[in-house]
Amino acid sequence: MDQKCSERGVEFLFHINGDMSERVMTLIESMVPATEVYSIDECFADLTGIQENLTQFGRKLRSRIFQCTGIPVGVDIAGTKTLAKLANHTAKRLQAQTGGVVDITDPFRPGFRYSKAEVLLMDLRQPGEFSEDLFALKQSVACDRLMQVMDDINERWGRGTMRAASVPATSDWGMRREMMSQSAGQLADMLEFAEAARLWALIEDGEVA
Repeated sequence: MDQKCSERGVEFLFHINGDMSERVMTLIESMVPATEVYSIDECFADLTGIQENLTQFGRKLRSRIFQCTGIPVGVDIAGTKTLAKLANHTAKRLQAQTGGVVDITDPFRPGFRYSKAEVLLMDLRQPGEFSEDLFALKQSVACDRLMQVMDDINERWGRGTMRAASVPATSDWGMRREMMSQSAGQLADMLEFAEAARLWALIEDGEVA
């Protein structure tokens, strides 16, 4: 079971029946000011007024649930429900490192310099929706195969090993990279987070059941 505390949240790590879910929810309700049951294996808990360190509180909550029910849960703490859901994504991937508790209420760490940034995902297309040929209904199969061969070669031998003739080997300009994130290679994970946030916003607005 993986449960999240938030606007802080709690979510179960495996499926359970209704009776066991009720037992876990009752335990959570006994330790926090208010809860909102989201599903049979997930709820949000209001931690307003909790004076102790929230990470320590999350571990105490997790420990008590396991002690009373034998069910491991994940506790994900954030300032909003959406962020708590995103924290859960991290908790599931990093169980060994986090111990099942992730707190992102204060993401800033001492000793690091931070700068505001914006990421815009524009005009995203599914494969087959875009063709460079204005008069073609879709991109040709031969073109898809060629692109796949180029991708395979560049993946094996290094980026830029093979390129289109219209792409120069060296450019006379370059982006400013002094502040480039060291996590730039994790684009797939970033897109997953962005999609999760978008879907959760639609759910909260009632646009998705």
